Amino acid sequence: METKTFEAGDVVFQEGDPSNYAYIIRKGKVEVIREHLGQTVQLNTLGRGEIFGELGVIDSQPRSATVRVLEPVTLSVLSNDEILDMVYDSPEKSLILIRSAFDRLRNMYAEKEESNKDINRDLESFQEEMSQAIRQAIRDHEEGVMKSHVGILPIVGALLITVLVGGSIFFKSQILEFVSHTF
Repeated sequence: METKTFEAGDVVFQEGDPSNYAYIIRKGKVEVIREHLGQTVQLNTLGRGEIFGELGVIDSQPRSATVRVLEPVTLSVLSNDEILDMVYDSPEKSLILIRSAFDRLRNMYAEKEESNKDINRDLESFQEEMSQAIRQAIRDHEEGVMKSHVGILPIVGALLITVLVGGSIFFKSQILEFVSHTF
C-alpha cells in the first residue's frame, strides 16, 4: 500500500477522472465537492480514518465528485487490485469498505429526504403566496368591473331615456339589444 501526502488546496482527484484508487485518510482533512450551476457545493468533509473513492473503484465508474485537501493530509492509497485482494484474502477487512459505502449512501439518503422536506415546504409556501396573489387579482378585477358597470349605468340610463322618449323605433331596438347583451 502506497502512501501519499498533499498540501491544503491540492486536488486528490476531480469529478470525471478515472476511478483507479481508493484512499484512507491517515492524517488531515479533505472536502468532497461538486460543481452545480457554476457554484462549488461541499458535499462532505472527511478526516482521519475515513475512506473515500472506494465506490468508483468498486463500480468502475468515473469519479462522481472532486476531493480537495483542506489541511495537509497523508493518505494510504489502495489500487483496484489491492481492494480485490483484500476482499478475497481478508473478507473481514473488506467490511470496512462496505460499511463506509453504506454509511455514505445512508447519509446521502437522509440529506436528500431533508432537502425534499425543505423543497416541499418552499413549494407549499410558494403555492399559498400565488393563491393569495390570484385571489387579490380577482378581487381587484371584480372591483374594477363593478366600478366600470356602476359608472356606465347612468350613461346607459340617460341614453335609454333619450332614445325611448325621442328616438326612432329602429334605433330603440338596437339600443335595447345592445344593453341586453352588455348587461
